[in-house]
Amino acid sequence: MPFQDLPHDVGSGVAGFEWESEDLAAGGFDFFTAGDEVAPVGAFDEEVGEDFGDELAGGIFVEERDGIDGFEAEGDRGAGVFVQDGPGEAFEALDARVGVQGQDEDVAEGAGCLKQAYMAGMEDVVAAVGKNDFLALLAPLGALGDEVRPGIHCTHPFSLCRRLNSKFMRAVLCLVLLVPIAFAQSLEERITSISKSMQARLVECRRDIHMHPELSNQEVRTGKLIAERLRTLGLDDVKTNIAGNGVTAVLKGGKPGPVVAWRADMDALPIDESSFDVPYKSTVKGVKHACGHDAHTTIGLGIAEALSQVRSELPGSVKFVFQPAEEGVQNAEEWGAKLMIKQGALENPAPAAIYAFHVAPNLPVGKIGYTDNAASSSSASIRISFKGKRAHGAYPYQGIDAVAVASQCILALQTIHSRRIDTLDPSVFTLGTIQGGERRNVIAENVTVAGSVRTLSDKVLDDYETKIKQTLDGCTSAMGAAYTLDYKRFYPAMMNSPALNSAAVPVIEGVLGAKNALQIGPGLFGEDFSFYQRVVPGVMFMLGVGNAAKGITAPVHTANFDLDEDALSIGVNTGARILVDYLIRNAK
Repeated sequence: MPFQDLPHDVGSGVAGFEWESEDLAAGGFDFFTAGDEVAPVGAFDEEVGEDFGDELAGGIFVEERDGIDGFEAEGDRGAGVFVQDGPGEAFEALDARVGVQGQDEDVAEGAGCLKQAYMAGMEDVVAAVGKNDFLALLAPLGALGDEVRPGIHCTHPFSLCRRLNSKFMRAVLCLVLLVPIAFAQSLEERITSISKSMQARLVECRRDIHMHPELSNQEVRTGKLIAERLRTLGLDDVKTNIAGNGVTAVLKGGKPGPVVAWRADMDALPIDESSFDVPYKSTVKGVKHACGHDAHTTIGLGIAEALSQVRSELPGSVKFVFQPAEEGVQNAEEWGAKLMIKQGALENPAPAAIYAFHVAPNLPVGKIGYTDNAASSSSASIRISFKGKRAHGAYPYQGIDAVAVASQCILALQTIHSRRIDTLDPSVFTLGTIQGGERRNVIAENVTVAGSVRTLSDKVLDDYETKIKQTLDGCTSAMGAAYTLDYKRFYPAMMNSPALNSAAVPVIEGVLGAKNALQIGPGLFGEDFSFYQRVVPGVMFMLGVGNAAKGITAPVHTANFDLDEDALSIGVNTGARILVDYLIRNAK
């Protein structure tokens, strides 16, 4: 249990143990502020002095000092700390109370002496921590000559505790025995504590990015912000300008182990937010983070910060991939994830798995959705150009009406979905625009139709191309017209790894509760995270950001889209815990 988790009245009855900036002993023990983790104590200032050096416990350094009340060390100090008579006052044996029988005798029962002596004056702390846990903490204390704690040995006879209410001795005992409680938190608990403490900074970061949105392949400011933050956190091998404005970096753990990756996208959409009344609305006219990429970037940076604080305990490394242009780029062959991979984002080091979040306003904040196998659609854009023959409207037989041809073909194309694709394979075929003709009384020579196909199967996407060509061949041939088809595959279907999901779900349940990890169905949106999954196993989770009570319900890609910012620290905590779990499970 860290100090900040104890009630603030704990210690009030313990001499020399006060909260916040009060002295712990005779002076200058200002080492702790309520709400912080226990800070390493490298020197006790003022009356205690500054030339300390021997490690008493993790981060607590003490060295003999003449004149300090009751703490003048004599003789060979060995590897640890012992106390003998101090100047001006004699030690008290405390025979009946704790079993110490004198300066030249062994410490009675080793652990028993310290347990009783400490517990006798720390009833309120014991009550707060729990007696069993407190005793378990002291269990390593042994007989004379054993190691009490790393660096502390009963190497010399003790006359333990010249009066238990001596401020300095009680402060030392408090530090020696309670500091390990702070570090007794599990790695997972510390990540949770760190993540929660970051909430205000996460909100600030997300709002800054939201107010300065940048379209695909224009994310110059965002990329610079990410790189600077990763360098500040001390991550290794920070690379920039990948696939345009992408950034990668590696957080190396303190122990050998596998490599796992976390991906976050960072581009915005050409959607105007000027009528959306929030204090952090976009300052760039016609551009908005309407798909939550501001949150994705913020959470990715938050995970990097949280894990950087526990990196010495990580068995392996985490590669962070901040990607531009997820929303797509017109008139380009490659962009986003596909180009990131081509330019080495998944190399040196190569991750064995990759994870990501996508915001989901249809899920309440505090819930996370997961899907096995197909989770998003594979998609393709369609552009059909019909070629007829121009003629006067009074003499249509002299021409070939491209409008009539296009109309017949549009109707025929609708039967592909309803009659020629397996009904158990979900798909959507949409023709969204039609343009053609010159005047009301002229037979049109050219008509262009554009649309899209979305499926949960790459094979079905291929089948659509074949069947569209067959249908257009028949329709145009029957009417004496010609056509060209531009069928451009956009993103493949996102295929989540069932094995990675099954391992991650218990982690999500441990963070949010079993009722808040939801298995959900696939969606027919496009997501280029799927390209990474073609290289290594990966999972994208849906992070709940909706809150009906706050009016946060608008879907992504709309002018009124927003998110409940409580989801930011939830995302950091859950994402970091998933990554740590993967590293631990797969460490050799």
